[in-house]
Amino acid sequence: MPRRSDKKKKRSAPGISELEADIAYFDARLSLLGRPVTPYQKAQARACRLLEELLIQKLARMRGNPQKKPAEK
Repeated sequence: MPRRSDKKKKRSAPGISELEADIAYFDARLSLLGRPVTPYQKAQARACRLLEELLIQKLARMRGNPQKKPAEK
């Protein structure tokens, strides 16, 4: 019987190329969405922008040039 720790795979933090790919994905989603009309589309656009911004900040930290957090509204 396999041990419990053998079943779990270790997940490593995403590398620079994975973060860049994720950022490109969210950028493409926003481009395809166009101008959001429905509440669902507006929520989707907000979520994509937020996730994209978080990934950009993480990528900047990994590259050694941390960006300032955007001013809160």
